[in-house]
Amino acid sequence: SGDVLTGLCLSLLGQGLSAWQAAYTAVYLHGLAGDYAALRCTEHAMTASEIIAALPEAYRQLQHSNPS
Repeated sequence: SGDVLTGLCLSLLGQGLSAWQAAYTAVYLHGLAGDYAALRCTEHAMTASEIIAALPEAYRQLQHSNPS
């Protein structure tokens, strides 16, 4: 959903990421959350709410793969 992607991007911008970093990270998280959501439903009937519900799992995966 474009609304979810926009919200992610603005949230990351608000946390101090550059526009490029925010866009890159938001697109990655959005896609990963979509992949996780697709495991629980069909990708043809996926809703924005299901993508949002999968964001914590996607964020944990991102943190695990990129330790600071």
